Amino acid sequence: TIVLTFRFPGGRDSNGESYRGRSQQAYLPHNESGKLLLALFQLAFRRRVLFDLRVSATDQKYWPAFNIHLKTAISGGPERFGFPDDGYCQRVIEELRQNGVTIAEL
Repeated sequence: TIVLTFRFPGGRDSNGESYRGRSQQAYLPHNESGKLLLALFQLAFRRRVLFDLRVSATDQKYWPAFNIHLKTAISGGPERFGFPDDGYCQRVIEELRQNGVTIAEL
């Protein structure tokens, strides 16, 4: 399993509005698909399209929220944001494409 760890300290956005910090782990399978997604996530992160500051739909926090769906559980299936999820790789590649990140750029 590939483990991604994100740590965003709290701060102020460009308008001076305070936002909460966030720490999040995400998981990818340690196989060719997972390695491909990792490379695409790295490119998306460098371009600042992997996440954005916005109000969370679930708990109304203003904080870094991911534009690309990440697996935050190792198991439990898609209902629990985990694996197995047979369509995940293709869905995420499409989300990345919609955010301007493509396999051709690797």
